[in-house]
Amino acid sequence: MRQKSLFSFFTGVCSLLPLVFSLSVFAEEQPVKLEFRYRQGQQLRYRYEMMLEGKWEAGEDTPETHFATRVQSRLSMTTREVGEDGSAWVDVHYEDFDLSQTVNGKEVPQEGNLMEVLGGRAISLRYQKDGKVLEVADPANPVKDLSFQQLLEQIQGVFPERPVRPGEGWVRELQLPMEGFEQGVTARYQNNFESVETVKNRRCAKIVSTVDFSFPETVLPMEGETPLKVSVDMMGQGTLKQYFDITEGVMVQAEGQSTTESLQSVSGLNPETGAEETIKSRSTITMSFETELEE
Repeated sequence: MRQKSLFSFFTGVCSLLPLVFSLSVFAEEQPVKLEFRYRQGQQLRYRYEMMLEGKWEAGEDTPETHFATRVQSRLSMTTREVGEDGSAWVDVHYEDFDLSQTVNGKEVPQEGNLMEVLGGRAISLRYQKDGKVLEVADPANPVKDLSFQQLLEQIQGVFPERPVRPGEGWVRELQLPMEGFEQGVTARYQNNFESVETVKNRRCAKIVSTVDFSFPETVLPMEGETPLKVSVDMMGQGTLKQYFDITEGVMVQAEGQSTTESLQSVSGLNPETGAEETIKSRSTITMSFETELEE
């Protein structure tokens, strides 16, 4: 009798397993609202590394120029104030900052470089819950470059307004400013919420994005004793993979790669001959970065 009861119990449990499994899958596929959850006083530390390599060529008579930039840093993000709408002021402090640049294999002295200015210092950003930068405040540091501020203010968060399920995607388009030009770079992101995975013991949304960006041929007049016309035509592609903690609302890991190609031309009058001359050049830049939350 006891054996029969145990057998009935065992078969009953087994019969429920498919239902339990289906319910767990259904729960996993429930829509998720991807958004940052800022908490006053919260401090997050990240490791960051970026590598940029490129070459510039201007015809057979001019040797190629090869250049590279590497940034290694740790930064802390401290939430100073949280608004009723969920937006927050976050103080970003760069620590252990190391920047190196080379041109044709030779080190370039770093003086007055924007990234060098940021090294070891802090700026304050007001973020929206989707990750969009609403304001930039830099009262203590000499970062007054308007295009830098516009860039931060216009970069949208990757997250959509609506909840999404694994397997769903969304598109975002934005304009990134180019200093000196009226129009900016057009970027189009195709984002896909691929799955929910465990990363650093956190339940994370894996988001994979592809991006295409372009800057149609634009002429920029340069005033001076010898007026010049600068023309730029640029396009590029890239990929981005992110792991976002959907419970705590924080970024855990991200990595990306991109390649950009551009054609440039400079036209002006030769002061000796009076004839108009044009110098054309081509550049190719590859960039990769990694960042991860340090527990």
